[in-house]
Amino acid sequence: MRKALKHGFFSALAWTFLLASRSLPSKGSLKLGEALGHLILRFDVKGRRIAYGNLSSSFPSLTPKEIKGMVARCYRNLGMSIAEFSRLPRLSKEEINGMAEVEGIENLEAALRKGRGVILLTAHLGNWELLGAVLAARGYEVNAIVSRLKVKGLDRLVGRIRRSIGVNPLPREALKSAVESLKRNQILAILADIDTRARGAFVKFFGRRAFTPIGPILISLRTGAPIVPAFIVREGERHRVFILEPLKLEGDPPSDAQRFTELIESFVRRYPDQWIWMHRRWREV
Repeated sequence: MRKALKHGFFSALAWTFLLASRSLPSKGSLKLGEALGHLILRFDVKGRRIAYGNLSSSFPSLTPKEIKGMVARCYRNLGMSIAEFSRLPRLSKEEINGMAEVEGIENLEAALRKGRGVILLTAHLGNWELLGAVLAARGYEVNAIVSRLKVKGLDRLVGRIRRSIGVNPLPREALKSAVESLKRNQILAILADIDTRARGAFVKFFGRRAFTPIGPILISLRTGAPIVPAFIVREGERHRVFILEPLKLEGDPPSDAQRFTELIESFVRRYPDQWIWMHRRWREV
C-alpha cells in the first residue's frame, strides 16, 4: 500500500511538471527544469553522495568546492533535459531538428547504405533522449533499448512520449525485436555506459574496473550491423550531436568493450558536468 501511494505520488508529480513545462515557452521551460534539477539535488541525498564520490575519484585534482559545483551542474543538466523531453510531443519535426547541430551525419548514412542496420552506441550524456528525437525528426527509423522504470505510471508516460516523437522503445529482453529492426535497416540505439545485470565484462573506466555491457558487440557480431558511436552535448540552450565513424571490432567482446568505453570516457572528460555521476558505475558485484 505504501509503495503504491509513493508511486502514485511520483506519477502525479511527473504529470504536473509535464503540463507546467508544456505551457511555458522554451526559455521558461528550461528555467523550470533548472529549478527541478535543484530540487532533485536537494532531496536525492544518496545520489548526491554517490556523485560526489565518483567525481572525487575520477578527478582527484579538483577541490571539494569544485566537485560540489560540478555535482550541482550535473543535476541542473538533468532537470533541464527532463523539461526539454516533456515538451517534445508539442514540437514539430522542424523545431526538434532545430534544437541541435549535427556533425558527422555522413558516417551514419554510409553505415546504413550497407543495408544491415546500425547499432547507435551512446551514453547518458547531455540530453540523450533528444539524440533519438533529432534523428527521428530527420526521417530515420529509430529504436532504443530501454530499461523499465520502477514507477509504472512514470514508465508509461515516458514510453508514450518516446513513441510520439518517433522513437520505438524496446525492453532489454526484446532481443528478437532488436535484431529484426536491424534486418529492416533501421537504427538500434543502445546506451552502454552504466553498470548492468545484463551480460558484460569488467573494463577500465577512469582507471578503475567497471562492469560494462557487451550486448552491442554481441549483436553486431551476430548481425553484421556496424556500431556507430554518437553523443549529444548541451551548448547553452541548444545542443550538438557528434556522429563518429563506425567502430572497427576485433571480435573479442571484452577488448572491444574496452575500446568503446575509452571513447565514452573521452567525451565524459570533455563534458563532465553532463554525465550521470549519481549512478553506481564502479560496483564490483
